[in-house]
Amino acid sequence: MSIHTFKIVTLGAFLLATQVHAELLFYDGFGLGGNQEILSSDNLLGADSKTWVRVDVPGGFSFPDFQLRYDAPQPGDVSYFFPSNVPLPYAAGVTQRLNEYGNSMHHKELSDRTINLGADGLYFLSFILRSFLPDSDGEATISFVAPSAALHFGYRFSDCFTIATSAWNEMAYQGAYIDSSTTYEGNTTYFLVVMIEASANGPDKIYLKAYNAGSDEVASSERHLNGSGSDVSEWTVISEIESEEVFDRIGINSSGIGYFTLDEIRVGTTWQDVTGLSESENP
Repeated sequence: MSIHTFKIVTLGAFLLATQVHAELLFYDGFGLGGNQEILSSDNLLGADSKTWVRVDVPGGFSFPDFQLRYDAPQPGDVSYFFPSNVPLPYAAGVTQRLNEYGNSMHHKELSDRTINLGADGLYFLSFILRSFLPDSDGEATISFVAPSAALHFGYRFSDCFTIATSAWNEMAYQGAYIDSSTTYEGNTTYFLVVMIEASANGPDKIYLKAYNAGSDEVASSERHLNGSGSDVSEWTVISEIESEEVFDRIGINSSGIGYFTLDEIRVGTTWQDVTGLSESENP
């Protein structure tokens, strides 16, 4: 059953979750080190030396528009960072889009586990996102990908943070989406945290929080976020879908004309897995 055939709607509340720390289901910080740049017209090399495979985007132009930088200067000599209270380790490398127009998409397999929306489960995702200018013709997302569908998180053409569903090889703007009321600012580093409450017998609930890494502190638990809006105590955007998809890949998707960076991708089963924070340690 394809996820992108279902209607996405906003929600005002969510179920409380119990924190139990577990091993990460996926991590890539692109931190191979060595003061080098790697540019590939086809595939990307991840931090674990496993490949992000390039996918052709239907209805869009495809270019070799990602480059990996390890310990290299960034455009504008900008540093990438977590919010001040996030204790996660940071790898020096990043993956960054070249400043040229076009769509691109790369997929990489998850580890031993999958994201199964056909069964009850709780999943979390976090990553760093920085765009160097607002781009009304662009988007940048991290996605969960299945054989027939994708679930995207990031920003898109509206200059707003978004949750979107599409076919497995489509960009967020080519599918169904719900945008937040919060626009992203250029030359700003964001820390995005996503929570998915999968349900075997009802709608799956999806939540995205975009923290300004330079000014916001991250909540010690998802229980401290309620409703949706621009306040630091609210989710940035909330939606729900009905799907039985089993996601077995992570996607990196880009479109537009400007530089952006996606980095420090973590997938886990608790808030602590992907933020390093827990309520017991940060009452």
